[in-house]
Amino acid sequence: MIDAIHHYIKTGGKIIISVLFFAMLVSAQESKPIDVSNFDMSVKPTDDFFQYVNGTWVKNNQIPPDQSRWGSFSEVQERNFKILHEILDAAAANNGTPRGSISQKVGDFYFSGMDTLNIQKQGSLPLADEFNRIARIGDTRDLLEVISSFHTKQGYVPFVLFVTQDFKNSSRVIANLFQGGLGLPDRDYYLKEDDQSKSLREQYIAHVTKMFQLLGDPPATADVNAKIVMGIETRLANASMTRVESRDPEKIYHLMTIDDLNALTPGFAWRQYFTGIGLSEPGSINVGQPDFFKEVGKMMTEVPVNEWQTYLRWHLINASADYLSSDFENEHFEFFGKALTGQKEKKPRWKRVLQTVDGNIGEALGQLYVERAFGGKAKERAMEMVRNIQDAFRERVQALDWMSAETKKEALRKQDAFTVKIGYPD
Repeated sequence: MIDAIHHYIKTGGKIIISVLFFAMLVSAQESKPIDVSNFDMSVKPTDDFFQYVNGTWVKNNQIPPDQSRWGSFSEVQERNFKILHEILDAAAANNGTPRGSISQKVGDFYFSGMDTLNIQKQGSLPLADEFNRIARIGDTRDLLEVISSFHTKQGYVPFVLFVTQDFKNSSRVIANLFQGGLGLPDRDYYLKEDDQSKSLREQYIAHVTKMFQLLGDPPATADVNAKIVMGIETRLANASMTRVESRDPEKIYHLMTIDDLNALTPGFAWRQYFTGIGLSEPGSINVGQPDFFKEVGKMMTEVPVNEWQTYLRWHLINASADYLSSDFENEHFEFFGKALTGQKEKKPRWKRVLQTVDGNIGEALGQLYVERAFGGKAKERAMEMVRNIQDAFRERVQALDWMSAETKKEALRKQDAFTVKIGYPD
């Protein structure tokens, strides 16, 4: 569950998921249901079924150098990226587009990301106000104010806040506090002692050092600062649940009030934090990993303010590197692209900016996509498919001899409660 939650937090993917679905509808009409030319007939299915079914496809479809993974869904996504690229280029051209229109807003956003000349000139200057705010931290109260600010702008450190339906009561929406604050993907990257993990940690420290140098820190200072970051993140990792533990719904569900939180973590002024993010009365809060937050509370008083400043400087530049000048962007890719995921080349800039547009104003981009590539007939085909699936489900449930009448009634009641939303509102 936590993997899905973190994915939801870190990505704004709204339109692309829909785009893939609609493209699949078209592809389903154009492609064979099963293409045996993708099979590897030299392999017995009883020996290696994956290789038997996919062997020839894998052989004929090498992973592109700007990707870390590749599959049939990737091909569908690429076709839709092409359509979206054309839409964004046209919107950015802004030929007579009315001010305030969706096309103008999407086009301006996209153009700002493609304006490499201006981006290159500015370097890290767009972050100057935030760096100055970090530099002014003088005590724990100031630190809390900056953490609150981070949670409304730059990202979630040293923990994650998000809002969802209550895991055990879908009729209400509540705030959730979860472990976070790491630069590497999860706790194991900090704690495992195999050679690969040790090497990756060394590369990470070297990368953090280089990023501090790009910010103007002298080499010796940058090296010390990178080790400070690693120390704080390792302490957070030690207090974090494993991925396996985090997949247990019972282990990540602990309803608390602000008073409960204050008792759990005396070193953290939760009311100040929630007021800072504009949620002065959050009501019930689900604390996913109480032990993690106990440690955060201790760290608020035990870790010196200057080390917190270093940690926040790192996470600010790390979260922003892809949007800054090429020196930051390239160094970020060297570690998080090449070293961490094995990606050989950066994706084309237009594609990276496209994904940023989608992640921030995906609903607006989706409206332009619908106008271009998903007309009324396509929506009707999709609706017909959904209706057919619902009809088939109803028939199969009613025909089951092992299901009681009461259970069948409940299953069909759930189906009748579905609200079908395809493509765009009518």
